[in-house]
Amino acid sequence: LDTNGIWVNCGPVQWHPCALLRPTVEELKDMLQVAGFELISWSIADEAVAYRHPDDVGGKGSEARYTRSEAYRPLRFVARLSN
Repeated sequence: LDTNGIWVNCGPVQWHPCALLRPTVEELKDMLQVAGFELISWSIADEAVAYRHPDDVGGKGSEARYTRSEAYRPLRFVARLSN
């Protein structure tokens, strides 16, 4: 990313099983700041988003299709790479 470049993220904080580092959301935030990013916005969604099908988690008056579901709460941030 070039200086003053913008990084827009909306998705899960999920790491590959073989990843050497698996930082938490707060650790990731700290790492970005140490790496020289200015955090313009940072939020974690209140509602879970289903990985496969929206009906898996229910919501908006509907019940979930199954007793087990896979979902995440998206981490949304905008960061600018400082000089």
